[in-house]
Amino acid sequence: MTRYILAQWKKHLLLFSIVVFCFTISGLVLAIGVGIAVENSKLVSDSSSGDLEDQSLIHIRSDDQSPLSMALIKPLSRFGEVQVLNMPSIEINKTKVFPVPVFFEKEEDWHIPLIKGTYLDGHDKSVIIGKVAAEKLDLTEGSVLDIQGQALFVKGIAGRINRNTQWDDTIYMWFDTYDDLFGSFPLNESNSLQCLIKSGKKELNENFLLLSDEYKEKGLRLYNEPLKESLGQTSVTNSVYMTMIGFVLVTLIILLNIINIIYYWFLERRKDLAVLKSLGADNRYLFKWLVIEMITIVSIGELLANVIYLSVWYICGNRLPGDINASVSPLHFLIALFASYVTGLFVAWFLNRRCIFVDPVITLKSN
Repeated sequence: MTRYILAQWKKHLLLFSIVVFCFTISGLVLAIGVGIAVENSKLVSDSSSGDLEDQSLIHIRSDDQSPLSMALIKPLSRFGEVQVLNMPSIEINKTKVFPVPVFFEKEEDWHIPLIKGTYLDGHDKSVIIGKVAAEKLDLTEGSVLDIQGQALFVKGIAGRINRNTQWDDTIYMWFDTYDDLFGSFPLNESNSLQCLIKSGKKELNENFLLLSDEYKEKGLRLYNEPLKESLGQTSVTNSVYMTMIGFVLVTLIILLNIINIIYYWFLERRKDLAVLKSLGADNRYLFKWLVIEMITIVSIGELLANVIYLSVWYICGNRLPGDINASVSPLHFLIALFASYVTGLFVAWFLNRRCIFVDPVITLKSN
């Protein structure tokens, strides 16, 4: 049967090429849609630094303007990772960077995006540095950064390869590292520290009054600022769904046209199918090989589509032509595999209903 299928591909080479080409185009359209949607999803997460619904922004104010020690902020980490956002900038080899002291008891499900390396794990002498600052300082993953005579291990490079982010000029470090380098947290002009708590919003809200009383006894005031999704984030979120819907619809239209082409191709093979049935092949046997043939054809198209997509993406610098932001992820290959099986089975079922249940006597007589 394999030889028969290959012979049919060779005999109807033009039709076979058109079918593979159409599947390649449909796969490419779907890959582009997935790539843009995934990148837009990352953009939403980046703009809100993860799950906005579970985060809290706490302001700690001191009436006497005295610096705050790390010990005063660490208790907040029982709810989730704590990041102090409004530290004054520091200058390293004439390059201005913005330090973000971090402390957590366990790593969050979402952390700042990393181009290289891994996130902080509590090791005091390691840092995460933004890609722009790293480029200016000629640093990469595994480099050693000297700040005020202390050697710090660069654990990772933060940001996105294909676009700018808010982390490009930052340097993330453990609370203890910041404390060793600069001492207590200085208060800024607003006389407050902004602490982003990455998770545990519900638990924090339930215990906020008790927490406020604890800090009031230390001469500090606590304010909980709600984080709201911006209009821009809403627009990007909507564009994710619209992108996927649009590309899926285009893909379905292409697939419907492919079915018509394949249907014509198999009508040309009715005589061969009738001969096979007259020799003893039953419907189950023919359907099995029809499924194998269709999944093989779809897989070839999907493979070509993803190779083209990946090639264009790399050639254009991790983007698509026209400076369109897009991503490459395992999702592409999972969808390609899913499309291969589902489309192959659907087309095979359609053709099975139309072409396999033929009467050998009538078919051979009419031909």
